[in-house]
Amino acid sequence: MQSEKLAGLGQLVAGVAHEINNPLAFVGNNVAVLQRDVKSVVEMLSRYQKADAVITGHEPALSAELRELAEQIDLPYTLANLYELLARSRDGLRRIQQIVNDLRHFARLDDADLHDADLNAGIESTLNIVQGKAKSRRVRIEKQLGVLPPVSCFPAKVNQVVMNLLTNAIDASPEGAVITIRTSVVAAGPDKQAPSAASGQVPEKVGPIREPAVRIEVIDEGAGIPPAIRPRIFDPFFTTKPPGHGTGLGLSISYGIIQDHGGSIDVENSPGKGATFVVTLPLKPSKA
Repeated sequence: MQSEKLAGLGQLVAGVAHEINNPLAFVGNNVAVLQRDVKSVVEMLSRYQKADAVITGHEPALSAELRELAEQIDLPYTLANLYELLARSRDGLRRIQQIVNDLRHFARLDDADLHDADLNAGIESTLNIVQGKAKSRRVRIEKQLGVLPPVSCFPAKVNQVVMNLLTNAIDASPEGAVITIRTSVVAAGPDKQAPSAASGQVPEKVGPIREPAVRIEVIDEGAGIPPAIRPRIFDPFFTTKPPGHGTGLGLSISYGIIQDHGGSIDVENSPGKGATFVVTLPLKPSKA
């Protein structure tokens, strides 16, 4: 049910993004044309102002009306700021366009098969989506993205894992805290099998990683995970958030996604000093 809901939400987001793109494109073009034309009009008005003495000599009443109108609209200030106002408007439209493109890239509904993807690009688009939540909580996100090789994966699902981890980190962080997201390449490690669900242990490795892999780390400055609940953090529907603020499915779904890729999701925890979630993905997924 959760998977179907996410798929439906992804289709809705992609459809809305597509519909926004069309009016956004012609509004952006119109503002660009307006910016060019306004510049020409401002130049022409400045030349008319130079003829003010001539107008006053031949039409004193008209000249008085022009001066009164110029005072009402604060003509010098208006002319000085008009072009800058349009430039800021174009910048705002470009930002909206970037958000729309990030939403479309995040959803990636066309990726039904494995693709060689640049995980850094997916992280960038995901960061743009969660930045609003981070700013509202007065939390800063710092990027430390290393050079990564292409990873064969389902990009939209990996983006979903990153968003879940970032959202949890934001919720766990106090005001003024810094969340760090870091990517790097790691060498192959020894094979470790995931513990059974009945063991109650936090999984260390999910599936074998026999070749160089990519690591994604999300580091927060929150209170950390109490040892008593650490074995349960990947359990479905388990959450420490108040009612209405979490379903308890984020980490469970992330665990399943990384497991399907033959990777691992680990926790490095320091109670009182924050938590670090480490996702390791092989360059080519192996059977979990």
